Amino acid sequence: MNKFKWLVIVVLFLIAVPPCFADDRAPIVGIWRLVSLEREYQATGEREYPMGKTPTGYILFLPEGRMAVVITGEGRKAPTTDQERAGLFNSLVAYTGRYRVDGDKWITTVDVSANPAWVGTEQTRSFRVSGDRLQEMTAWAARPDNRMARAILTYERANIKAMLLRPSGWSGYWKGCIGMPSGESELMFEAREEKVVVKIHSPPFGRCERDVTITSDVVKFSGCRDPEITILFDPNDHDYPFKGKGVNCAEYKFKAK
Repeated sequence: MNKFKWLVIVVLFLIAVPPCFADDRAPIVGIWRLVSLEREYQATGEREYPMGKTPTGYILFLPEGRMAVVITGEGRKAPTTDQERAGLFNSLVAYTGRYRVDGDKWITTVDVSANPAWVGTEQTRSFRVSGDRLQEMTAWAARPDNRMARAILTYERANIKAMLLRPSGWSGYWKGCIGMPSGESELMFEAREEKVVVKIHSPPFGRCERDVTITSDVVKFSGCRDPEITILFDPNDHDYPFKGKGVNCAEYKFKAK
């Protein structure tokens, strides 16, 4: 009877106290843009750039517990031979899975990866967050020359507003519904005091200027003809990072000029 009483108390405690996993994830939840990827050698502190000094990539942590990362090395070009296609895997890091946070580490149970050997494994990374910067460190491991080294990756939190306000603007491509036309447009986002506006030049419909609403990674504005366009940021698409739909079922995608 006494054991049963304690069992009831434990069950009631677990119901009353919500899990804190989401709170543990809070500092890293969001979209982060890669700034640098370095390899550090333990004995000397020497650092090198295994994927070049300007690699590109994003890492995404969802509050529901899934993460995804895609990183590509500097200077990648479209392949023309099977050998070049195979070689591109040497400058690619891509995987996704469920993650959990334990102190200063996140642990990902990988379920999809460009490297099949990682599928089903747990990948552990140490991390530090300082303001809008996230630093990721792999564990020390022996290189082929037996020197101990680790990777240090630095990210900055992706600011959707700052990305949209690029001085060169954006090229827009839209596809109408069945029986409707498709076309191209040019967009320039501008900050004006407390708001953002977009100037649109769409040859079929002329020029217009509209207010923009930005919430998290969702951007909304009216087109010259479409009453409302909703676009989302896609960190995995380097060519067309913003895509969405209008209320009239037209599809949109935007490429940096």
